[in-house]
Amino acid sequence: MHDINYLKKELIEGINGYMKISRRDVEGDYSEMVGGASYRNGLSNATWDTRFNSIGIYLEKNCEKFNLLYIKMDRGIWRAPLILDRDNGVLYIFSSTENLKIVTKKIKNGNRTHYIYLLTLYCEDGEVEQLELIEDEMREMRAKKIMGDDISLVKKVAVIHYSYLNGIPIDGTISFLDNTGNERLAIKIDDYLDEKQENMPEMLDTPSNLEVKSAPLVKWNPKNTEEKQKKGNV
Repeated sequence: MHDINYLKKELIEGINGYMKISRRDVEGDYSEMVGGASYRNGLSNATWDTRFNSIGIYLEKNCEKFNLLYIKMDRGIWRAPLILDRDNGVLYIFSSTENLKIVTKKIKNGNRTHYIYLLTLYCEDGEVEQLELIEDEMREMRAKKIMGDDISLVKKVAVIHYSYLNGIPIDGTISFLDNTGNERLAIKIDDYLDEKQENMPEMLDTPSNLEVKSAPLVKWNPKNTEEKQKKGNV
């Protein structure tokens, strides 16, 4: 059993509603904007943009209420929101389940520059050999490029993620990561919101074994050049 009473259920409930925005919710406006429904090459990105922008509007209205720091992360060719709860040190990241699996696999295979790995710097220790001091210093420097000195406030990283089956959100989960970027604990969002604020059981496996086409995690930045795209860390 794991104590998660430090989480703010009202905050998670508010954010969760926007993570459930589907392609069906967006496609009407998107088709009108692009002049038809024959080609939808940008619909996935438009759906993520709608989720992220909706979360951003919600945060701008509720940051003071929940004592949050709202960070607009800019990684060059894409942007995404981060939320730091100042009261408990929880940093929230948003993803699809499929993309999170890809990222954590990359980290296990030695990717030490992905932002999720960088931002778990001060999380609970995972099962890994002690890194050399120079590598820790480089990791901290890169993390500060994303969050500044506020990275020192991050004690836990929670990834809120869904599988999007044909664009429909299923199996919402909150995954807590250790300082190696690996999943330490996972809880079902619906179970958490339905239960009273008390201990929740650990889930050993990452949810959803369905083969689903991964929806893009990020908002593309059209101002960047092709050269910057090649240098970007996806």
